[in-house]
Amino acid sequence: MAPAIAAASVATPLKAVPSKAAPTKGSAGKTVAVRSAGADVDLVRSYLRDIGRVPLLSHQQEITLGRQVQELMDLEAQEAELSDQRGGEMVPPAELAKAAGLSAAQLKRKLQAGRRAKERMVAANLRLVVSVAKKYTKRNMELLDLIQEGTIGLVRGVEKFDPTRGYKFSTYAYWWIRQGITRAIAEKSRTIRLPIHITEMLNKLKKGQRELSQELGRTPSVTELAGFVELPEEEVKELMCRARQPVSLEMKVGDGDDTELLDLLAGDGELPSEQVEGECLKGDLRDLLGQLPELQERVLRMRYGMDGEDPMSLTGIGRVIGISRDRVRNLERDGLAGLRRLSDQVEAYVAC
Repeated sequence: MAPAIAAASVATPLKAVPSKAAPTKGSAGKTVAVRSAGADVDLVRSYLRDIGRVPLLSHQQEITLGRQVQELMDLEAQEAELSDQRGGEMVPPAELAKAAGLSAAQLKRKLQAGRRAKERMVAANLRLVVSVAKKYTKRNMELLDLIQEGTIGLVRGVEKFDPTRGYKFSTYAYWWIRQGITRAIAEKSRTIRLPIHITEMLNKLKKGQRELSQELGRTPSVTELAGFVELPEEEVKELMCRARQPVSLEMKVGDGDDTELLDLLAGDGELPSEQVEGECLKGDLRDLLGQLPELQERVLRMRYGMDGEDPMSLTGIGRVIGISRDRVRNLERDGLAGLRRLSDQVEAYVAC
């Protein structure tokens, strides 16, 4: 079991953690995703049981494996450089061996040894990932997701580890694991993603707010908080505005679980059915206007803004058409009377 976990962790870190929504066949033959809190707990337990079988590494083993990984990373860097020189094409093993000053057999052995070493270092430290991930379970991300992101950080730490420095790998890896998790929380736990530097500033504000609240025994003002974190007051206000989280319209409100926030909000716009009705009414009115004498139709369109323009006064219409204000009034009156005679088509809209 251990080699499989290790290989998955290195080759594709996201597969190191069991899938949270296991596909299963429904009664109609369709694939459906099954997800529950209990299933998540079972997956975590199974994962912990599997990684617990992988033996920990001694300090000397970390040094030996770390050197092999560094040789692998050097070879991969050389390969990437040669690939760039070839316009992105794959580099033949013989060319890479020549560039590295190795025989083809030596190159193959070093690559295999480096990959195995990388797998062993990742697999032996997956328990550390879980330990760190558990500290961040209240940050709007599920434990399995946190473990995935921490594993990505662990792989990066294995690749960057320098065994000549003399410190334990777990001490070094902890920073990479934590960074992977905290970056993921910053990027993925918010509905509206904020840039990393803004998230880091918000974390600084939250920390300052906690410390200042303990010191003052109350919630600090914006001015006090700005002075404590040494930022301009306007910048603090802007950051606090950005920290606001959207609220789900499906959020349950009240004592029971049967009322959602959406049920208590009044809509500003028309319902879809009202919009359709309005468009149908406009269409029928256009047809009715078309049955009036041309001048009456034109006056009514201008008077009531039926062509998307603002409604015009009698004087304004008279100026545009070149007739008197009284003549415009008479045309409007006659036109409305004509519409009333033809109004059977619109009765359905005003019946209620």
